Amino acid sequence: MERKLKYWNKTIQTIFNADSIAIYGAGTMGRALRKCLTEAPYNLHLECFIVRSMSDNAETVDGLYVYDITSAEQYKSSLILLAMNGKYIPEAEKDLRNAGFEKLIPISFDGDEWTFIRGNWSCANGLLTGKASYLLDDFTDRLHLYVVHSIYDRALSREIPEEEYEIPIQVGAALTDKIMYPVRDSVGEGNISHKNRQYCELTGIYWAWKNDYADYIGFSHYRRRFQLNDRQIEKIIDGGIDVVVTEPIINFDSVKQQYAKDHHAEDWHIFMQAIHELTPEYAQAVEQVQDGIYYFAYNMFIMKREIFHRYCEFIFPILEYCESKIGQREDVYQNRYVGFLAERLLSIFLEKNSEYRVAVAEKTFIE
Repeated sequence: MERKLKYWNKTIQTIFNADSIAIYGAGTMGRALRKCLTEAPYNLHLECFIVRSMSDNAETVDGLYVYDITSAEQYKSSLILLAMNGKYIPEAEKDLRNAGFEKLIPISFDGDEWTFIRGNWSCANGLLTGKASYLLDDFTDRLHLYVVHSIYDRALSREIPEEEYEIPIQVGAALTDKIMYPVRDSVGEGNISHKNRQYCELTGIYWAWKNDYADYIGFSHYRRRFQLNDRQIEKIIDGGIDVVVTEPIINFDSVKQQYAKDHHAEDWHIFMQAIHELTPEYAQAVEQVQDGIYYFAYNMFIMKREIFHRYCEFIFPILEYCESKIGQREDVYQNRYVGFLAERLLSIFLEKNSEYRVAVAEKTFIE
């Protein structure tokens, strides 16, 4: 079910993505945080309360067990939310880290994070009905541009600092024990992370489809990044742009012929069968793209959320059909055929939906 949150930032996203959550502090602040996170719009499961000492605490509080730090060994891999007055947080962090807890997020009484968390709760539960409840948000609230990473990332010749609107996402996270970033395609409401060897960055796209509800959602790669300034972002968000893509790939043969040269020609035939069977309304757009000489590559784009959802509803059944017919390939590169076919699907989608306002943005490639 779509989460329409008034506030959304990296902390809230990390909380949503966590496999396991415990609250440090079982006082007023901790209990209030538990109430917010276990009710709408979060509806999250919490493991327990953790406290420094049991001397002043009951064994259960609001239905959750309470453990002191030394008794909470099983929760060392959990995300720990420190709920207390800000002046006590440094000491609490020190105690937890000394005990082996590493995933810590301070939620202080006067801090912005607590304002955001309770703001979403109050909005979802009707506390602001009939009152001013809008948010004068900035670009980072409205645009989430994911930068795809995996454990197979190459060392780069130079680093490009991440922009405020860029969010690193680890794809194929279900296939490794290594955790690179808080946002991973293996957690959340739905994922196909285990299919990453064939689906490539699409496992991240699928994750965002099921878990992200920013106004605009986009994808780039750790080596291929959009080059956008504040003025361009403002033009995208407030200027009515529907989709942003990179400069198209130009073929000297047709798109269909070039695919047969670079990959397996029989895959294209199955691809066509899938489109004609599942989405016959796209038949004319398919002909235009496969007989043409260009397509938008890399599975890089930025889209309005509703268009992004429509796009995912279009591509994933087709890709699943192809996967079911083709199966696994021994060649590691050619086994990525799902990702290669998806690149062409973007162009087919835009050809069919020609009413969208599409902008082309610069990108950079890092050796």
